[in-house]
Amino acid sequence: MHGATVEQLDLVAGGSPELAAAFQTVSDTEARGLPKFSPRTCRNLTHSVVCRAYAPAMLEVCHLITVAEACSRGPRRYEEFFWDSGPACTAGFRAYVDRELFGEAEAAPHVSADHAKVDISYADGSFAITYSRMPFLSAMVEFLVTVLGYGELDDLWQTMLSRGPTAASVSDAANQLSRLLYGYLKGHLTTAQNHRKFACLVTFLRDLGDGDFGLTAIEDPVVLDFWLTRSGKDSSDNLDFRTFASVFRAFVRLRQVLEDVHDFRALGNARPIGPDREAGEVDPDSIRSIVENIEEAENPLEALRDPPANAIKFLNKTESAELDMLVACGKTSLTLPLSLMRCEVFGAAQARISQAQRRKVAPEALGALIEDCVQDDYLERQSCLEKLAEHVDRVLLASLDVLAVARRSEAVTLVAALRPDIDLRPLARFLIAGDDEGKIVQLDGIAFREGLIAAMACPQTVGPALASLMGEASKAFKSFSRRGFGEEETAQPGATEGFASGVEPLIEIRRQLTAFRQKLRRMGLPQGDWEEQFGVDSKTFRKQFLLLYGVAA
Repeated sequence: MHGATVEQLDLVAGGSPELAAAFQTVSDTEARGLPKFSPRTCRNLTHSVVCRAYAPAMLEVCHLITVAEACSRGPRRYEEFFWDSGPACTAGFRAYVDRELFGEAEAAPHVSADHAKVDISYADGSFAITYSRMPFLSAMVEFLVTVLGYGELDDLWQTMLSRGPTAASVSDAANQLSRLLYGYLKGHLTTAQNHRKFACLVTFLRDLGDGDFGLTAIEDPVVLDFWLTRSGKDSSDNLDFRTFASVFRAFVRLRQVLEDVHDFRALGNARPIGPDREAGEVDPDSIRSIVENIEEAENPLEALRDPPANAIKFLNKTESAELDMLVACGKTSLTLPLSLMRCEVFGAAQARISQAQRRKVAPEALGALIEDCVQDDYLERQSCLEKLAEHVDRVLLASLDVLAVARRSEAVTLVAALRPDIDLRPLARFLIAGDDEGKIVQLDGIAFREGLIAAMACPQTVGPALASLMGEASKAFKSFSRRGFGEEETAQPGATEGFASGVEPLIEIRRQLTAFRQKLRRMGLPQGDWEEQFGVDSKTFRKQFLLLYGVAA
Protein backbone atom coordinates (compact mmCIF):
# COMPACT_ATOMS: atom_id res chain seq x y z
CA MET A 1 0.00 0.00 0.00
CA HIS A 2 3.08 2.19 -0.39
CA GLY A 3 3.22 2.70 3.38
CA ALA A 4 -0.25 4.16 3.87
CA THR A 5 -1.71 3.38 7.27
CA VAL A 6 -5.30 2.73 8.30
CA GLU A 7 -5.13 5.99 10.22
CA GLN A 8 -4.15 7.88 7.07
CA LEU A 9 -7.04 6.28 5.23
CA ASP A 10 -9.43 7.13 8.04
CA LEU A 11 -8.23 10.72 8.13
CA VAL A 12 -8.74 11.16 4.40
CA ALA A 13 -12.04 9.24 4.38
CA GLY A 14 -13.79 10.90 7.27
CA GLY A 15 -11.51 13.46 8.84
CA SER A 16 -12.28 17.14 8.49
CA PRO A 17 -9.79 19.53 6.88
CA GLU A 18 -9.44 21.18 10.31
CA LEU A 19 -8.32 17.91 11.91
CA ALA A 20 -5.84 17.19 9.14
CA ALA A 21 -4.49 20.73 9.53
CA ALA A 22 -4.10 20.20 13.28
CA PHE A 23 -1.95 17.11 12.74
CA GLN A 24 0.07 19.03 10.17
CA THR A 25 0.58 21.87 12.66
CA VAL A 26 2.06 19.46 15.17
CA SER A 27 4.28 17.93 12.50
CA ASP A 28 5.51 21.38 11.40
CA THR A 29 6.27 22.64 14.92
CA GLU A 30 9.90 23.62 15.43
CA ALA A 31 12.09 24.11 18.49
CA ARG A 32 15.43 25.90 18.23
CA GLY A 33 15.28 25.74 14.45
CA LEU A 34 14.70 21.97 14.36
CA PRO A 35 11.55 19.82 14.00
CA LYS A 36 10.18 19.47 17.52
CA PHE A 37 8.54 16.07 17.01
CA SER A 38 9.92 13.09 15.14
CA PRO A 39 7.92 11.44 12.35
CA ARG A 40 7.45 8.41 14.59
CA THR A 41 6.01 10.57 17.38
CA CYS A 42 3.62 12.21 14.92
CA ARG A 43 2.52 8.81 13.61
CA ASN A 44 1.87 7.61 17.16
CA LEU A 45 -0.14 10.73 17.85
CA THR A 46 -2.27 10.23 14.74
CA HIS A 47 -2.82 6.58 15.61
CA SER A 48 -3.87 7.40 19.17
CA VAL A 49 -6.38 10.05 18.12
CA VAL A 50 -7.81 8.42 14.99
CA CYS A 51 -8.19 5.05 16.71
CA ARG A 52 -9.72 6.81 19.72
CA ALA A 53 -7.14 5.19 21.97
CA TYR A 54 -6.32 8.43 23.74
CA ALA A 55 -7.89 7.90 27.18
CA PRO A 56 -4.68 6.54 28.82
CA ALA A 57 -2.72 9.42 27.28
CA MET A 58 -5.11 11.97 28.80
CA LEU A 59 -4.31 10.61 32.28
CA GLU A 60 -0.58 10.67 31.57
CA VAL A 61 -0.80 14.23 30.22
CA CYS A 62 -2.50 15.48 33.39
CA HIS A 63 0.09 13.76 35.61
CA LEU A 64 2.84 15.24 33.44
CA ILE A 65 1.32 18.70 33.97
CA THR A 66 1.98 18.29 37.71
CA VAL A 67 5.61 17.41 36.94
CA ALA A 68 5.88 20.41 34.62
CA GLU A 69 4.46 22.67 37.34
CA ALA A 70 6.98 21.29 39.85
CA CYS A 71 9.76 22.23 37.41
CA SER A 72 8.61 25.86 37.23
CA ARG A 73 10.38 28.62 39.12
CA GLY A 74 9.13 32.08 40.05
CA PRO A 75 6.72 33.53 37.48
CA ARG A 76 7.23 30.63 35.12
CA ARG A 77 4.55 27.99 34.79
CA TYR A 78 4.06 24.46 33.44
CA GLU A 79 4.18 25.73 29.83
CA GLU A 80 7.96 26.12 30.05
CA PHE A 81 8.33 22.34 30.34
CA PHE A 82 6.73 21.78 26.95
CA TRP A 83 7.79 24.83 24.98
CA ASP A 84 11.24 25.68 26.38
CA SER A 85 12.73 22.20 26.56
CA GLY A 86 13.91 22.03 22.93
CA PRO A 87 13.14 19.24 20.47
CA ALA A 88 10.95 16.60 22.10
CA CYS A 89 13.23 13.67 22.80
CA THR A 90 13.94 11.36 25.72
CA ALA A 91 17.38 12.81 26.50
CA GLY A 92 16.11 16.39 26.25
CA PHE A 93 13.34 15.87 28.80
CA ARG A 94 15.68 13.99 31.12
CA ALA A 95 18.18 16.85 31.00
CA TYR A 96 15.44 19.43 31.56
CA VAL A 97 14.08 17.64 34.64
CA ASP A 98 17.59 17.15 36.06
CA ARG A 99 18.38 20.83 35.60
CA GLU A 100 15.10 22.38 36.71
CA LEU A 101 13.97 19.94 39.37
CA PHE A 102 17.18 18.57 40.82
CA GLY A 103 19.66 21.36 40.19
CA GLU A 104 20.69 23.97 42.69
CA ALA A 105 17.12 24.69 43.76
CA GLU A 106 15.41 22.45 46.27
CA ALA A 107 13.47 19.65 44.61
CA ALA A 108 9.71 19.40 44.89
CA PRO A 109 9.09 16.93 47.74
CA HIS A 110 6.39 14.96 45.92
CA VAL A 111 8.49 14.34 42.78
CA SER A 112 11.49 12.05 42.43
CA ALA A 113 13.28 10.60 39.45
CA ASP A 114 15.82 8.07 38.27
CA HIS A 115 17.48 7.62 34.88
CA ALA A 116 14.36 6.12 33.27
CA LYS A 117 11.35 7.84 34.83
CA VAL A 118 9.79 10.47 37.05
CA ASP A 119 7.74 9.35 40.07
CA ILE A 120 4.94 11.45 41.53
CA SER A 121 3.66 10.81 45.07
CA TYR A 122 0.21 12.03 46.04
CA ALA A 123 -1.56 11.78 49.36
CA ASP A 124 -3.89 9.21 47.83
CA GLY A 125 -1.60 7.36 45.42
CA SER A 126 1.36 7.56 43.06
CA PHE A 127 2.13 7.60 39.35
CA ALA A 128 5.23 7.19 37.17
CA ILE A 129 6.01 8.60 33.73
CA THR A 130 8.97 7.38 31.69
CA TYR A 131 11.17 9.87 29.87
CA SER A 132 10.70 7.85 26.65
CA ARG A 133 6.96 8.54 26.86
CA MET A 134 7.32 12.31 27.25
CA PRO A 135 7.90 13.17 23.55
CA PHE A 136 4.56 11.61 22.65
CA LEU A 137 2.79 13.31 25.57
CA SER A 138 4.33 16.63 24.58
CA ALA A 139 2.99 16.16 21.04
CA MET A 140 -0.42 15.35 22.51
CA VAL A 141 -0.35 18.61 24.50
CA GLU A 142 0.54 20.50 21.29
CA PHE A 143 -2.35 18.81 19.51
CA LEU A 144 -4.81 19.53 22.33
CA VAL A 145 -3.86 23.19 22.40
CA THR A 146 -4.33 23.35 18.63
CA VAL A 147 -7.80 21.79 18.51
CA LEU A 148 -9.29 22.76 21.89
CA GLY A 149 -7.61 26.11 22.52
CA TYR A 150 -5.15 27.14 25.20
CA GLY A 151 -7.68 29.00 27.33
CA GLU A 152 -9.99 26.06 28.00
CA LEU A 153 -7.07 23.73 28.72
CA ASP A 154 -5.36 26.20 31.02
CA ASP A 155 -8.56 26.68 33.02
CA LEU A 156 -8.86 22.92 33.43
CA TRP A 157 -5.25 22.40 34.48
CA GLN A 158 -5.09 25.44 36.72
CA THR A 159 -8.17 24.20 38.57
CA MET A 160 -6.45 20.84 39.04
CA LEU A 161 -3.21 22.43 40.25
CA SER A 162 -4.74 25.06 42.49
CA ARG A 163 -6.45 22.48 44.66
CA GLY A 164 -3.17 20.76 45.38
CA PRO A 165 -3.17 17.84 42.97
CA THR A 166 -4.16 14.41 44.17
CA ALA A 167 -4.44 11.17 42.26
CA ALA A 168 -8.22 11.61 42.32
CA SER A 169 -8.20 15.22 41.09
CA VAL A 170 -5.76 14.36 38.31
CA SER A 171 -8.03 11.47 37.28
CA ASP A 172 -11.04 13.83 37.24
CA ALA A 173 -9.15 16.31 35.07
CA ALA A 174 -8.16 13.50 32.69
CA ASN A 175 -11.79 12.43 32.36
CA GLN A 176 -12.84 16.01 31.57
CA LEU A 177 -10.05 16.25 29.02
CA SER A 178 -11.19 13.01 27.36
CA ARG A 179 -14.73 14.34 27.13
CA LEU A 180 -13.52 17.58 25.56
CA LEU A 181 -11.52 15.71 22.93
CA TYR A 182 -14.35 13.27 22.29
CA GLY A 183 -16.72 16.18 21.74
CA TYR A 184 -14.33 17.74 19.26
CA LEU A 185 -13.73 14.52 17.32
CA LYS A 186 -17.45 13.81 16.91
CA GLY A 187 -17.59 16.54 14.30
CA HIS A 188 -14.16 16.00 12.79
CA LEU A 189 -13.46 12.27 12.50
CA THR A 190 -15.09 9.18 11.05
CA THR A 191 -16.84 6.89 13.50
CA ALA A 192 -15.06 4.15 15.39
CA GLN A 193 -17.14 1.60 13.46
CA ASN A 194 -15.94 3.00 10.15
CA HIS A 195 -12.38 2.80 11.41
CA ARG A 196 -12.85 -0.90 12.16
CA LYS A 197 -14.33 -1.35 8.68
CA PHE A 198 -11.27 0.19 7.06
CA ALA A 199 -8.98 -1.91 9.23
CA CYS A 200 -10.83 -5.08 8.22
CA LEU A 201 -10.59 -4.32 4.49
CA VAL A 202 -6.94 -3.33 4.76
CA THR A 203 -6.08 -6.52 6.65
CA PHE A 204 -7.82 -8.61 3.99
CA LEU A 205 -5.94 -6.87 1.17
CA ARG A 206 -2.63 -7.12 2.99
CA ASP A 207 -3.11 -10.84 3.50
CA LEU A 208 -3.78 -11.23 -0.22
CA GLY A 209 -0.70 -9.19 -1.10
CA ASP A 210 1.71 -10.67 1.45
CA GLY A 211 1.65 -7.54 3.57
CA ASP A 212 1.41 -4.85 0.90
CA PHE A 213 -1.15 -3.66 -1.63
CA GLY A 214 -2.01 -0.74 -3.86
CA LEU A 215 -4.87 0.61 -5.93
CA THR A 216 -4.62 -2.24 -8.43
CA ALA A 217 -5.36 -4.77 -5.67
CA ILE A 218 -8.98 -3.60 -5.44
CA GLU A 219 -10.55 -5.55 -8.28
CA ASP A 220 -13.88 -7.22 -8.96
CA PRO A 221 -12.79 -10.72 -7.79
CA VAL A 222 -11.49 -9.28 -4.50
CA VAL A 223 -14.80 -7.59 -3.71
CA LEU A 224 -16.73 -10.83 -4.22
CA ASP A 225 -14.17 -12.92 -2.33
CA PHE A 226 -14.31 -10.58 0.66
CA TRP A 227 -18.10 -10.75 0.80
CA LEU A 228 -18.15 -14.55 0.49
CA THR A 229 -15.49 -14.80 3.23
CA ARG A 230 -16.77 -12.17 5.62
CA SER A 231 -20.56 -12.04 5.28
CA GLY A 232 -21.18 -15.39 6.95
CA LYS A 233 -18.97 -14.71 9.97
CA ASP A 234 -20.07 -13.65 13.44
CA SER A 235 -21.19 -10.00 13.40
CA SER A 236 -20.61 -9.29 17.10
CA ASP A 237 -18.25 -6.48 16.09
CA ASN A 238 -21.26 -4.71 14.49
CA LEU A 239 -19.48 -4.34 11.13
CA ASP A 240 -21.99 -4.23 8.31
CA PHE A 241 -20.56 -6.75 5.85
CA ARG A 242 -23.64 -8.97 5.60
CA THR A 243 -24.92 -7.41 2.40
CA PHE A 244 -23.00 -7.31 -0.86
CA ALA A 245 -24.04 -3.67 -1.30
CA SER A 246 -22.36 -2.65 1.98
CA VAL A 247 -19.16 -4.47 0.98
CA PHE A 248 -19.15 -2.89 -2.46
CA ARG A 249 -19.67 0.61 -1.04
CA ALA A 250 -16.85 0.03 1.46
CA PHE A 251 -14.41 -0.98 -1.28
CA VAL A 252 -15.46 1.94 -3.47
CA ARG A 253 -14.76 4.36 -0.64
CA LEU A 254 -11.47 2.64 0.18
CA ARG A 255 -10.31 2.98 -3.40
CA GLN A 256 -11.33 6.63 -3.48
CA VAL A 257 -9.42 7.22 -0.26
CA LEU A 258 -6.33 5.44 -1.56
CA GLU A 259 -6.39 7.74 -4.57
CA ASP A 260 -6.64 10.73 -2.25
CA VAL A 261 -3.75 9.45 -0.13
CA HIS A 262 -1.71 9.23 -3.33
CA ASP A 263 -2.61 12.85 -4.07
CA PHE A 264 -1.66 13.86 -0.54
CA ARG A 265 1.74 12.27 -1.03
CA ALA A 266 2.17 13.91 -4.40
CA LEU A 267 1.51 17.18 -2.63
CA GLY A 268 3.87 16.32 0.22
CA ASN A 269 6.71 15.43 -2.17
CA ALA A 270 6.17 18.49 -4.33
CA ARG A 271 8.95 20.88 -5.11
CA PRO A 272 8.89 24.46 -3.83
CA ILE A 273 5.81 26.39 -4.94
CA GLY A 274 6.35 29.49 -7.03
CA PRO A 275 6.50 30.99 -10.50
CA ASP A 276 10.14 30.13 -11.35
CA ARG A 277 10.00 26.97 -13.50
CA GLU A 278 13.75 27.04 -14.22
CA ALA A 279 14.39 26.80 -10.48
CA GLY A 280 12.14 23.73 -10.31
CA GLU A 281 9.24 25.47 -8.60
CA VAL A 282 5.73 24.07 -8.98
CA ASP A 283 2.81 25.95 -10.49
CA PRO A 284 0.52 26.95 -7.58
CA ASP A 285 -2.54 26.11 -9.70
CA SER A 286 -1.46 22.47 -9.97
CA ILE A 287 -1.16 22.24 -6.19
CA ARG A 288 -4.54 23.90 -5.75
CA SER A 289 -6.16 21.35 -8.04
CA ILE A 290 -4.81 18.48 -5.92
CA VAL A 291 -6.16 19.99 -2.73
CA GLU A 292 -9.55 20.70 -4.27
CA ASN A 293 -9.85 17.19 -5.70
CA ILE A 294 -9.08 15.55 -2.35
CA GLU A 295 -12.47 16.66 -1.09
CA GLU A 296 -15.29 14.53 -2.38
CA ALA A 297 -16.80 15.92 -5.56
CA GLU A 298 -20.37 17.09 -5.31
CA ASN A 299 -22.82 14.36 -6.23
CA PRO A 300 -24.68 15.63 -9.33
CA LEU A 301 -27.88 13.93 -8.20
CA GLU A 302 -27.70 15.91 -4.96
CA ALA A 303 -27.15 19.08 -6.98
CA LEU A 304 -30.39 18.42 -8.85
CA ARG A 305 -32.21 18.08 -5.54
CA ASP A 306 -31.06 21.51 -4.36
CA PRO A 307 -32.70 24.81 -5.35
CA PRO A 308 -33.11 26.23 -7.90
CA ALA A 309 -32.65 22.97 -9.88
CA ASN A 310 -35.24 21.14 -7.76
CA ALA A 311 -37.95 23.38 -9.22
CA ILE A 312 -37.60 21.27 -12.39
CA LYS A 313 -38.40 17.57 -12.31
CA PHE A 314 -35.48 16.44 -14.42
CA LEU A 315 -35.58 12.95 -12.85
CA ASN A 316 -38.35 11.17 -11.02
CA LYS A 317 -37.77 8.98 -7.96
CA THR A 318 -37.35 5.78 -9.95
CA GLU A 319 -34.83 7.34 -12.35
CA SER A 320 -32.85 8.85 -9.47
CA ALA A 321 -32.76 5.50 -7.67
CA GLU A 322 -31.57 3.73 -10.83
CA LEU A 323 -28.69 6.21 -11.14
CA ASP A 324 -27.78 6.48 -7.48
CA MET A 325 -25.14 3.76 -7.20
CA LEU A 326 -23.42 4.57 -10.49
CA VAL A 327 -23.21 8.29 -9.73
CA ALA A 328 -21.98 7.67 -6.18
CA CYS A 329 -19.15 5.51 -7.53
CA GLY A 330 -17.88 8.15 -9.93
CA LYS A 331 -14.82 7.00 -11.85
CA THR A 332 -14.49 3.93 -9.60
CA SER A 333 -17.35 2.41 -11.61
CA LEU A 334 -14.84 1.98 -14.45
CA THR A 335 -12.43 -0.02 -12.26
CA LEU A 336 -15.09 -2.18 -10.55
CA PRO A 337 -17.69 -2.51 -13.33
CA LEU A 338 -18.66 -6.13 -12.67
CA SER A 339 -18.98 -5.44 -8.94
CA LEU A 340 -21.29 -2.53 -9.68
CA MET A 341 -23.45 -4.72 -11.92
CA ARG A 342 -23.52 -7.41 -9.22
CA CYS A 343 -24.53 -4.80 -6.68
CA GLU A 344 -27.34 -3.47 -8.87
CA VAL A 345 -28.70 -6.95 -9.65
CA PHE A 346 -27.93 -9.16 -6.65
CA GLY A 347 -27.65 -6.34 -4.10
CA ALA A 348 -31.22 -5.36 -4.94
CA ALA A 349 -32.25 -9.01 -4.65
CA GLN A 350 -30.63 -9.29 -1.22
CA ALA A 351 -32.50 -6.19 -0.08
CA ARG A 352 -35.79 -7.93 -0.91
CA ILE A 353 -34.69 -11.06 0.96
CA SER A 354 -33.68 -9.01 4.02
CA GLN A 355 -37.02 -7.23 4.00
CA ALA A 356 -38.86 -10.55 3.86
CA GLN A 357 -36.80 -11.88 6.76
CA ARG A 358 -37.66 -8.79 8.82
CA ARG A 359 -41.32 -9.56 8.15
CA LYS A 360 -40.60 -13.04 9.58
CA VAL A 361 -41.88 -14.98 6.59
CA ALA A 362 -41.84 -18.75 6.85
CA PRO A 363 -38.58 -20.55 5.92
CA GLU A 364 -40.27 -22.19 2.94
CA ALA A 365 -41.42 -18.84 1.59
CA LEU A 366 -37.99 -17.31 2.22
CA GLY A 367 -36.32 -20.18 0.38
CA ALA A 368 -38.66 -19.71 -2.56
CA LEU A 369 -37.89 -15.99 -2.62
CA ILE A 370 -34.15 -16.69 -2.68
CA GLU A 371 -34.63 -19.00 -5.66
CA ASP A 372 -36.57 -16.30 -7.51
CA CYS A 373 -35.10 -13.11 -5.99
CA VAL A 374 -33.56 -11.57 -9.09
CA GLN A 375 -35.79 -9.23 -11.07
CA ASP A 376 -33.30 -8.13 -13.76
CA ASP A 377 -30.30 -9.92 -15.22
CA TYR A 378 -27.15 -8.16 -16.44
CA LEU A 379 -28.46 -7.60 -19.98
CA GLU A 380 -31.73 -6.20 -18.68
CA ARG A 381 -29.79 -3.89 -16.37
CA GLN A 382 -27.78 -2.63 -19.35
CA SER A 383 -31.04 -2.03 -21.22
CA CYS A 384 -32.19 0.05 -18.24
CA LEU A 385 -29.00 2.11 -18.49
CA GLU A 386 -29.66 2.69 -22.20
CA LYS A 387 -33.13 4.04 -21.41
CA LEU A 388 -31.74 6.28 -18.67
CA ALA A 389 -29.16 7.66 -21.09
CA GLU A 390 -31.88 8.38 -23.63
CA HIS A 391 -33.94 10.15 -20.96
CA VAL A 392 -31.01 12.33 -19.86
CA ASP A 393 -30.34 13.27 -23.49
CA ARG A 394 -33.99 14.23 -23.91
CA VAL A 395 -33.91 16.33 -20.73
CA LEU A 396 -30.80 18.13 -21.95
CA LEU A 397 -32.42 18.83 -25.30
CA ALA A 398 -35.52 20.23 -23.59
CA SER A 399 -33.27 22.39 -21.41
CA LEU A 400 -31.51 23.66 -24.52
CA ASP A 401 -34.83 24.81 -25.96
CA VAL A 402 -35.72 26.73 -22.80
CA LEU A 403 -32.28 28.29 -22.36
CA ALA A 404 -31.88 29.29 -26.02
CA VAL A 405 -35.23 31.06 -26.04
CA ALA A 406 -34.25 32.82 -22.82
CA ARG A 407 -30.86 33.83 -24.36
CA ARG A 408 -28.94 32.10 -21.51
CA SER A 409 -25.24 31.42 -22.04
CA GLU A 410 -25.73 27.88 -20.70
CA ALA A 411 -27.31 27.10 -24.07
CA VAL A 412 -23.84 27.27 -25.63
CA THR A 413 -22.57 24.76 -23.06
CA LEU A 414 -25.38 22.41 -24.04
CA VAL A 415 -24.67 22.69 -27.76
CA ALA A 416 -21.03 21.77 -27.13
CA ALA A 417 -22.03 18.83 -24.91
CA LEU A 418 -24.77 17.44 -27.15
CA ARG A 419 -23.08 18.00 -30.51
CA PRO A 420 -19.32 18.49 -29.95
CA ASP A 421 -18.59 18.00 -33.66
CA ILE A 422 -21.25 20.35 -35.00
CA ASP A 423 -20.15 22.58 -37.86
CA LEU A 424 -20.42 26.19 -36.72
CA ARG A 425 -19.13 27.69 -39.96
CA PRO A 426 -22.65 28.76 -41.05
CA LEU A 427 -22.62 31.00 -37.99
CA ALA A 428 -19.57 32.92 -39.12
CA ARG A 429 -21.44 36.09 -39.91
CA PHE A 430 -22.95 36.08 -36.43
CA LEU A 431 -19.61 35.47 -34.73
CA ILE A 432 -17.39 38.10 -36.37
CA ALA A 433 -17.63 41.87 -36.50
CA GLY A 434 -15.86 44.81 -38.08
CA ASP A 435 -13.67 47.29 -36.24
CA ASP A 436 -13.66 51.05 -36.77
CA GLU A 437 -11.53 50.68 -39.91
CA GLY A 438 -13.76 48.03 -41.41
CA LYS A 439 -11.41 45.14 -40.67
CA ILE A 440 -12.90 41.77 -39.71
CA VAL A 441 -12.11 40.78 -36.12
CA GLN A 442 -13.04 37.75 -34.05
CA LEU A 443 -15.47 38.44 -31.24
CA ASP A 444 -14.41 37.91 -27.65
CA GLY A 445 -15.95 35.15 -25.52
CA ILE A 446 -18.96 37.14 -24.36
CA ALA A 447 -19.75 38.48 -27.81
CA PHE A 448 -19.27 34.97 -29.24
CA ARG A 449 -21.87 33.52 -26.88
CA GLU A 450 -24.30 36.37 -27.51
CA GLY A 451 -23.92 35.98 -31.26
CA LEU A 452 -24.40 32.21 -31.12
CA ILE A 453 -27.47 32.46 -28.90
CA ALA A 454 -28.99 35.10 -31.16
CA ALA A 455 -28.37 32.85 -34.17
CA MET A 456 -29.89 29.86 -32.39
CA ALA A 457 -33.12 31.82 -32.06
CA CYS A 458 -33.34 31.81 -35.90
CA PRO A 459 -32.72 28.15 -36.87
CA GLN A 460 -33.37 28.76 -40.55
CA THR A 461 -30.18 30.86 -40.75
CA VAL A 462 -27.74 28.66 -38.85
CA GLY A 463 -27.26 25.70 -41.14
CA PRO A 464 -28.86 22.23 -41.20
CA ALA A 465 -26.99 20.66 -38.26
CA LEU A 466 -27.75 23.33 -35.69
CA ALA A 467 -31.25 23.84 -37.10
CA SER A 468 -31.86 20.11 -36.70
CA LEU A 469 -30.56 20.22 -33.12
CA MET A 470 -32.82 23.13 -32.24
CA GLY A 471 -35.76 21.30 -33.80
CA GLU A 472 -35.00 18.27 -31.64
CA ALA A 473 -34.75 20.51 -28.61
CA SER A 474 -38.16 22.05 -29.25
CA LYS A 475 -39.72 18.62 -29.82
CA ALA A 476 -38.12 17.27 -26.61
CA PHE A 477 -39.47 20.15 -24.55
CA LYS A 478 -42.99 19.64 -25.84
CA SER A 479 -42.83 15.90 -25.02
CA PHE A 480 -42.52 16.51 -21.28
CA SER A 481 -45.45 16.96 -18.94
CA ARG A 482 -43.41 17.10 -15.74
CA ARG A 483 -43.14 19.91 -13.22
CA GLY A 484 -41.30 22.90 -14.65
CA PHE A 485 -41.65 21.96 -18.32
CA GLY A 486 -44.88 23.79 -19.10
CA GLU A 487 -44.75 26.82 -21.40
CA GLU A 488 -46.54 28.94 -18.82
CA GLU A 489 -44.05 27.84 -16.15
CA THR A 490 -40.98 28.70 -18.24
CA ALA A 491 -42.46 32.09 -19.06
CA GLN A 492 -42.45 33.10 -15.40
CA PRO A 493 -39.67 35.52 -14.23
CA GLY A 494 -36.66 33.55 -13.01
CA ALA A 495 -38.06 30.24 -14.21
CA THR A 496 -35.00 29.48 -16.33
CA GLU A 497 -32.69 29.50 -13.29
CA GLY A 498 -33.68 25.92 -12.52
CA PHE A 499 -32.83 24.79 -16.05
CA ALA A 500 -29.54 26.71 -16.01
CA SER A 501 -28.44 25.21 -12.69
CA GLY A 502 -29.29 21.72 -13.92
CA VAL A 503 -27.02 21.88 -16.95
CA GLU A 504 -23.69 20.92 -15.35
CA PRO A 505 -25.07 18.13 -13.10
CA LEU A 506 -26.98 16.59 -16.01
CA ILE A 507 -23.95 16.76 -18.29
CA GLU A 508 -21.89 15.02 -15.61
CA ILE A 509 -24.52 12.29 -15.19
CA ARG A 510 -24.57 11.86 -18.98
CA ARG A 511 -20.78 11.60 -19.05
CA GLN A 512 -20.75 8.92 -16.35
CA LEU A 513 -23.51 6.94 -18.06
CA THR A 514 -21.70 7.06 -21.39
CA ALA A 515 -18.35 6.01 -19.93
CA PHE A 516 -19.84 3.14 -17.94
CA ARG A 517 -21.89 1.79 -20.84
CA GLN A 518 -18.80 1.87 -23.06
CA LYS A 519 -16.86 0.03 -20.36
CA LEU A 520 -19.52 -2.69 -20.17
CA ARG A 521 -19.45 -3.18 -23.93
CA ARG A 522 -15.67 -3.49 -24.13
CA MET A 523 -14.67 -5.33 -20.96
CA GLY A 524 -13.63 -8.95 -20.84
CA LEU A 525 -15.63 -11.15 -18.49
CA PRO A 526 -14.44 -14.21 -16.54
CA GLN A 527 -17.25 -16.27 -18.11
CA GLY A 528 -16.96 -14.85 -21.62
CA ASP A 529 -20.24 -12.99 -22.06
CA TRP A 530 -22.89 -11.36 -19.90
CA GLU A 531 -25.39 -14.20 -20.17
CA GLU A 532 -22.89 -16.82 -19.02
CA GLN A 533 -21.57 -14.49 -16.31
CA PHE A 534 -25.08 -14.01 -14.93
CA GLY A 535 -25.64 -17.78 -14.83
CA VAL A 536 -22.48 -18.43 -12.79
CA ASP A 537 -23.03 -15.43 -10.49
CA SER A 538 -26.63 -16.49 -9.85
CA LYS A 539 -25.47 -19.82 -8.44
CA THR A 540 -22.81 -18.12 -6.30
CA PHE A 541 -25.14 -15.52 -4.82
CA ARG A 542 -28.06 -17.87 -4.23
CA LYS A 543 -25.80 -20.32 -2.41
CA GLN A 544 -24.52 -17.51 -0.15
CA PHE A 545 -28.03 -16.16 0.43
CA LEU A 546 -29.19 -19.62 1.57
CA LEU A 547 -26.27 -19.72 4.01
CA LEU A 548 -26.80 -16.19 5.33
CA TYR A 549 -30.54 -16.48 5.87
CA GLY A 550 -30.55 -19.94 7.39
CA VAL A 551 -32.40 -21.73 4.64
CA ALA A 552 -31.42 -25.31 3.82
CA ALA A 553 -30.17 -25.73 0.28
